[in-house]
Amino acid sequence: AYGEDNYSLIVALTMGVVTLSLTHAVAAITTRDPERTAFTPAALINRQFIYMCLLVVVLTVLITELGFLQRIFDTTSLTIEQWGICLLATGLVLVFYEVAKFVLNRTGWLSIAPEAPVAGTLTVTEAAVVGSAAAQ
Repeated sequence: AYGEDNYSLIVALTMGVVTLSLTHAVAAITTRDPERTAFTPAALINRQFIYMCLLVVVLTVLITELGFLQRIFDTTSLTIEQWGICLLATGLVLVFYEVAKFVLNRTGWLSIAPEAPVAGTLTVTEAAVVGSAAAQ
């Protein structure tokens, strides 16, 4: 891994934690709406969701910069260059999600309309009910 080859193990692990945390926040935002981009005002409608994503970012910064949290989480402070690498990796995930949504929308492979049920088949919930009734 890039971080492990170029930095000490604790710095590489801290960079991994930062990248993973920020990537989860980005993935949560970009996958909320499978058809529209995360850069629309509609993506910011749910304030509680946005606050939770911001909390992830704030806590990520705090566990890498506050001494007592560094001791608890076994992290270390990162330089501007190291933060930049983490943000670049997170940005690449954002770009990947947005390009994938664009391509899937353009090709018609992405549709949120549910398929019509086939006559004579059970949904997962119905099958579970039938299965539990048969077991009794």
